[in-house]
Amino acid sequence: MLKKKLLSKTEDLKAKVFEKIKKDKIKPIAEWKFFLKKWVFWGGFALSVLFGALAISLIFYIVNVQDWDLYMRLHGSFLRFFIFSLPYFWIVLFFVFAFIAFYNYEHTDTGYKHDYFYVFISSVFISLSLGALLYRFGVSEWIDDVARERVTIYRNINNFQENMWMNPEKGLLSGRVLFLDMDGLKIEDMNGNVWNVDVLDVDLRKKGILNEGDIFKFVGEVREVGVFDAVDVRPWAKRLPMRKILLK
Repeated sequence: MLKKKLLSKTEDLKAKVFEKIKKDKIKPIAEWKFFLKKWVFWGGFALSVLFGALAISLIFYIVNVQDWDLYMRLHGSFLRFFIFSLPYFWIVLFFVFAFIAFYNYEHTDTGYKHDYFYVFISSVFISLSLGALLYRFGVSEWIDDVARERVTIYRNINNFQENMWMNPEKGLLSGRVLFLDMDGLKIEDMNGNVWNVDVLDVDLRKKGILNEGDIFKFVGEVREVGVFDAVDVRPWAKRLPMRKILLK
């Protein structure tokens, strides 16, 4: 008796389902659409993690190239210098990509099996690990160089270092070397002004080779208008060991 009732209910349910399909003209979804949707979300997850890793590598690079030993010349407080030095543009982008990665993984065919917090932390960890590797191989340095040269808005957003080294009254100057000889060199600063820089007090053997056309940073003081006495010379960017090998 019970079995008959169950069969009757099953038949009624089937009838209602078929009637609904016929009434609403519901058509089956092609298998390739499910397949495409699946890989769109997996692809979105992978790309988000990769872009997050690129953002992390640039955060590592920009923090590393800051001249932390000069904070007293600018802000008098390491905390203030640290706050002004952080690459907020890339930090924000990293969290944006981390959220996108989390969203995409949540919609994959296995996303429902894992806790949301676990998924988010895992994607962040993968981005951090891959970002450290990209930084080590100099990828972030190359991206930063190209972006500063070709993308004006990027240069304007990430201009802390340029502003920092355009403070000759505070003993910080930077520019492209136009000419050099035994007595000193002539540079063009970021604002297009030409300076004569005296480097007699600098042991250039420890600083590497100064080449015409390269950009350098100078620590010292202004002697007079257009003349700067340098006590320290630094390359514009700290070339990473692995990048040096790759550029040979």
